[in-house]
Amino acid sequence: VSVTQSFMMPTFSQMYKNTDMATPNPDLKPQKGLSYELGWKQAHGAQTWKAALFHTYVKDNITASWETTPVKRYQYNNVDFRNTGIELSCHVENDSPWSFDYGVTYQHPETKSDNVKKLNVKDTWENAYGRLQLDTGVTYKMKKFTSNLSLNYQCMRFSSETGPNKEVKPYLLSSLNFVYEPDASSELSLAINNVLSRRDRTSNSSSDYYNRSSISNKRACINHIRSFCQWCFFCYILICFIHIRRLSG
Repeated sequence: VSVTQSFMMPTFSQMYKNTDMATPNPDLKPQKGLSYELGWKQAHGAQTWKAALFHTYVKDNITASWETTPVKRYQYNNVDFRNTGIELSCHVENDSPWSFDYGVTYQHPETKSDNVKKLNVKDTWENAYGRLQLDTGVTYKMKKFTSNLSLNYQCMRFSSETGPNKEVKPYLLSSLNFVYEPDASSELSLAINNVLSRRDRTSNSSSDYYNRSSISNKRACINHIRSFCQWCFFCYILICFIHIRRLSG
């Protein structure tokens, strides 16, 4: 069981414009938060299970919002935030080089704004962010070499708008990481994001930010690299499936 309090002052750049796209808000107030969590943990053989119930309330949460008329500008405002949910995760690790992680989170995040621009939803709790999130990961570790594949899926998502918040499509984030440690003081790593080459909207604001490959070059080169990464991805999945079959057998 844990209870935590938080307090954060607004920064100078949040209160006063530091770019031509920012609108100053010198009346920005500090945010104050209170969080409760009840957790449970149980080890069963190679599996470690964790569960948690949580509730968070933040008064005057400092949040950036975008305006698209007459020009595209953003401003930091105080928005009340609350969230209640449950989280369940499992970590599987034994004597083999393979380990696995699974997790699911169901929550109900909401925001309430006194912004006069929200008109009919002023001082009303609105759905925000994502309600359901699924996570999974596979890690292979052999001596100085470690590789990891992780997937994150989120649905029942809502974006923050100048009007009523609206529902947006789910996203599926994928990443593949390789790490080699020749000695205790050095490390070589390669990170490949968006292995599945999806064009998902990852932001929860009214501005569109999309998940793209972390490697940028000429279009033809990107396509070849993405094809190679997808081939590695599916081979990785196949190896994991074969290994799980052997463990279950």
